[in-house]
Amino acid sequence: MDGTIQCPRCGETMSVEFNDLEDDFLDVECDGCGARLGINYTATIELEDIEVLSVPIIANIICSYCNTDNDFEEIEEKAGSEQFECENCGALLEVNWTDWGEKVSVDLLEEPEENRMAQEWEDYDGDRFWGDEI
Repeated sequence: MDGTIQCPRCGETMSVEFNDLEDDFLDVECDGCGARLGINYTATIELEDIEVLSVPIIANIICSYCNTDNDFEEIEEKAGSEQFECENCGALLEVNWTDWGEKVSVDLLEEPEENRMAQEWEDYDGDRFWGDEI
């Protein structure tokens, strides 16, 4: 039996084929945005629930410290944030997103360890004593 559903992520309307006379679960890919959709239904073919299971990788994350293009994991919620370490330099980044990743921002939380140590040495003014003072 054929039916029509609407993707909760992008609003695309598409046809799906339901199993006749069985309660079941369908795992389909949205024709519009590529999101995987899970559809629970009963034999009456009344849709109970449609949820976004996952979406394709939407964007690469550019490190704000070294400008390296990093792959980012799949986004599985409409909005959120996650800490992420740059694959190249090790800087700690915070990735924030809304609208399933349509809007993404990246903040530098912590410079790479090597750069922090170099900065501490550069800031050394020569008047500090290492160890006990005399």
